[in-house]
Amino acid sequence: MLSIAAVAIGVSSVVLISSIGTTACAEVQTELGQLGGNLIFVYAEEGSRGLDPLLSDTLEKTVDGVTEAVPLNLSVGSYSMSTASGKAAFIASGEAIEKIVPLKMLYGRLPTEADVRDSKRIAVIDNQLAMRAYGRENVIGKQIQLKSEGRSETFTIIGVIQSLTGELNSVLGYEIPSLIITPYSAFGHGKRDTVRYLMIAGDGSDTIDDLILNEIEKYNGLDSVKIENIGAYVAQVQNILGVVSVFISIIGGIALIIAGCSVMSSMFSSVRSRRREIGIYMALGASSGTITALYLTESVILCMLGNTVGLCLYLMICLAGRIGGLVLPINVGVMLGMSAAALVIGLACGILPARRAAKMEPMQILQE
Repeated sequence: MLSIAAVAIGVSSVVLISSIGTTACAEVQTELGQLGGNLIFVYAEEGSRGLDPLLSDTLEKTVDGVTEAVPLNLSVGSYSMSTASGKAAFIASGEAIEKIVPLKMLYGRLPTEADVRDSKRIAVIDNQLAMRAYGRENVIGKQIQLKSEGRSETFTIIGVIQSLTGELNSVLGYEIPSLIITPYSAFGHGKRDTVRYLMIAGDGSDTIDDLILNEIEKYNGLDSVKIENIGAYVAQVQNILGVVSVFISIIGGIALIIAGCSVMSSMFSSVRSRRREIGIYMALGASSGTITALYLTESVILCMLGNTVGLCLYLMICLAGRIGGLVLPINVGVMLGMSAAALVIGLACGILPARRAAKMEPMQILQE
């Protein structure tokens, strides 16, 4: 029973840890992919003359591989709204940002080109910030105080979007600053005719960076202009997360190895306590192969029983979590993999005890 319990605990631990780890890594990869799958940022260094917003249209028309290009400014600051305040990430852009960033409008609208042209003090916030400030999502018409780069200004909320960081917050375990969108001419770089960034959606080709810089040099010059391929960074992070997922599974597998050692110890104990029984079997004509098969079968049965109990325990934990509002993943692939692993461990941990039993001399055992 102790061996079955050890295998059950090992199996349930491995499946639970692997499922949670794999799902968490997959969630982070999905969110990172949505936020920057094939994004490229072209930016002007601090103190430079900036970039012409019309470059976005030029790049879309002339550079192969550029699907969308959006002018914007980025900054980090703070907000104050009703009873809520905290850090925020400001995206100063127009409605074209929706072409690249997967925004889901819940209420209102995004800043239009007319808003950008008139430098209107309007803002779009995410629903989590709205809930913190007013306890509801629809806060159209409310005022919000924004502070960044030494300036503090009051903006009117014209839209609420679905939070882009909600899933990442829950997975990473800490709060990512709230996202606030304003017209780039009203906040951020401080100039109506230039922006500091161009956010570009590309096709992921290796030469697209050079093509973009060549086109910018024609129209804007390369004075203090840099380029960052966010898609390449996202790919690196996704590779790292894949390694982390495997590492988590290996850590969980240690529990199963310990359970296998417990089964082996139990089988050795069984061989010692059933020496006379083995001697009788062999005296009646049982071959060494038969004795080996009997003990291997017993070892496999112990492991498979423990595997079944462990998987049932895992399913019960998942069910209890869903009842309590915590959705835990049911990974059928991992469950099938663990069943195969339990079979292999049963065979591996039963070989030595089975061989010891098969090598016993029946006459010597019966004379004891």
